Amino acid sequence: MSLCGLVPLGAFVVAHLLAVAQSLRGPGAFASALSSPSRARWVAEALVIGVPLVVHAGIALTLSRGSRPNLARYPYSGNLAWVLQRASGVVVLGFLLAHVWATRVAVVLGHVSSADLPGKMTALLSSTGPLDFPFYATGYLLGVTATVYHLGNGVLGCAASFGLVRSQRGFELLRLGCAAAGAALLLTSVATVIHLATGTVLPWGNT
Repeated sequence: MSLCGLVPLGAFVVAHLLAVAQSLRGPGAFASALSSPSRARWVAEALVIGVPLVVHAGIALTLSRGSRPNLARYPYSGNLAWVLQRASGVVVLGFLLAHVWATRVAVVLGHVSSADLPGKMTALLSSTGPLDFPFYATGYLLGVTATVYHLGNGVLGCAASFGLVRSQRGFELLRLGCAAAGAALLLTSVATVIHLATGTVLPWGNT
């Protein structure tokens, strides 16, 4: 589960979030980042991303069904991280399915062309519901936050599971590195969503 989540999925998540962040550079860069993939790339993504995702999610959901959170009895940081990892995983799975349905599946079904996808994403995130509340933008902000946390905490879990870090000091350094990289990725993703939703470029979105 750790390997499926970290090697193909983690790398793809980082690359995808950074690719979508090209919208901060202008509509042309955003359209280029969402360009229509070739048939070979569709097959490659299905094998390299889809299969590990199914394996990772299947094992995680199975383990979660057989576990009982005991945070109230053992309110330690490690136990809290374990609970948040499981909870964020459920959020990420729901967010991912909704996102893929609105983008990849919509293109395959012919509901939207690849060329019109950037415009659709912008319209979706800038839309509002009852009381003018931005439901889609809020959902995307929660989704990317859960995704970045799940990935960062997953790196720590993988390092512990495979004994990649041997000392407590090394583990703490890895934790700080994951926190710093996760914060940078999250800030970039938040700036991207807000820019697509409102047209505003946050101060750190110019860097």
